[in-house]
Amino acid sequence: MKISSAAILFVLIILFSCQKKAMPVITARTIEPSAPKTEELSVPDLPAGKQIFTNRCGRCHGLPDPVQYTAKRWEAIMALMAPKAKLSKQEQVHVTAWVKENAAK
Repeated sequence: MKISSAAILFVLIILFSCQKKAMPVITARTIEPSAPKTEELSVPDLPAGKQIFTNRCGRCHGLPDPVQYTAKRWEAIMALMAPKAKLSKQEQVHVTAWVKENAAK
């Protein structure tokens, strides 16, 4: 008898725990949500790009000469490496502009 009571109790616990939970519904807002912040990108700063390139990229590996690659190839390299270097969008704009300016023509 004890086994069947425990089994019934176990099944009831499982059934009640699997029911959908009620979600609260927002009926009225007291404060309107703010618009998502957009980061304004500044005009590329070539000296800043060179400095960021030297300091941030040089941490992990030797610095390639920008002339080694074309501007198109630098775009692909920057898309891959900027997240690894944890560059902000601003920093990425500066570095990309600097390497493309000094890239192979």
